Amino acid sequence: MNKFNILGIILVSTLIVFALSVPVSAHEGHSHDNVSQSLVEVEDHANEIIIVAETIHTESAKIADDKSLNADLRTKAETVHKSSHEMEHIAKEIINHVETLESIEHPDENKDKVKTEISEINEHIDELANLLNSKSDAVHEVEENTPQSHKEYAENIHHEFHELGDIGSHLKEHASEIESDVIGTGEEYDHEHEEGSALAEVEEHANEIISVAGTIHTKSAKVADDKSLNDDLREKAETVHKSSHEMEHIAKEIISHVETLEGIEHPDENKDKVKTEISEINEHIDELANLLNSKSDAVHEVEENTPQSHKEYAKDIHHEFHELGDIGSHLKEHASEIESDVIGTGEEHDHEHEEGSSSESESSSKSSESEQEGAVESPGFGSLLAISGMFAVVYLVKRK
Repeated sequence: MNKFNILGIILVSTLIVFALSVPVSAHEGHSHDNVSQSLVEVEDHANEIIIVAETIHTESAKIADDKSLNADLRTKAETVHKSSHEMEHIAKEIINHVETLESIEHPDENKDKVKTEISEINEHIDELANLLNSKSDAVHEVEENTPQSHKEYAENIHHEFHELGDIGSHLKEHASEIESDVIGTGEEYDHEHEEGSALAEVEEHANEIISVAGTIHTKSAKVADDKSLNDDLREKAETVHKSSHEMEHIAKEIISHVETLEGIEHPDENKDKVKTEISEINEHIDELANLLNSKSDAVHEVEENTPQSHKEYAKDIHHEFHELGDIGSHLKEHASEIESDVIGTGEEHDHEHEEGSSSESESSSKSSESEQEGAVESPGFGSLLAISGMFAVVYLVKRK
């Protein structure tokens, strides 16, 4: 082997070793990019609230201001109409806090400021949720009691109202992403959120129920309200339609218990309270399962008997209905995780999980740590290795 061969081998080896050993230098920038993107998402959703609020404002006025309509109906519509101003105000407050967050030049060095702003945003999101809850009955009464001449306005109000619920859920997610990216997973944060991750999953799934129930509500109305369709089919669709309200109520009850659990400062010292709340959540999950079982035949009959003109709505109802079953299963799992984390591994719990739980958890933890280390330690590896390869090719060409 001549000296040129040796030199080539050394060059290629050195470059590959260099590519493999480059430490993380882009993590901070990557984190900052994540925060910026999440802020954009929050601002976009806040602007969506303003647009939706304007639609509700306009459509509700067409009912509230028409003196030919029933006085009680007009009063309900006026209530919804006035709430649109509150919706817009909430959105503008969220945008103000986003702008404040955008002006913080070094979020990692100003974590308290970030947490304060995120807390304010979350308060406004909760304010929106409470507003929607308080006006829910009025919106549904308007939709149910509005005559055909104004039905389109009532349906638009109802659709946009549920759209706001979805937007609120997305806002929560992005606000959580910002806090997670900036605050990180330090010891203090982990201690505060050790059981919180499972709680967050329960709340997220409960919000998914609300979203799915909204879809079922809207799609079933497309079948139930169409007088050109078979009466028996419409009646079955109406049964499914009404059940969506129960689904939404169950989800809100679960969220209420999650909030109670979040308010328990020292779960380890209040295990009975935790068990009580978990028990209530499990009861509501069982209530959901029973509701789904009781409406299963109706859902399948709607799908089987709906004509092609409305088939898409029936298929969507069927799909979302089974989606609720999956969500219920996930809720059960996460509720069990919370109880397990707080109550510990008592005799009864050990009997069920003694052999599998710890080994699976340890394996999962190691796998997760390994994946995280890989993600942290070698960003840009592909690019550097490609550059190494190009250098090697250049060398070999020149050698020839």
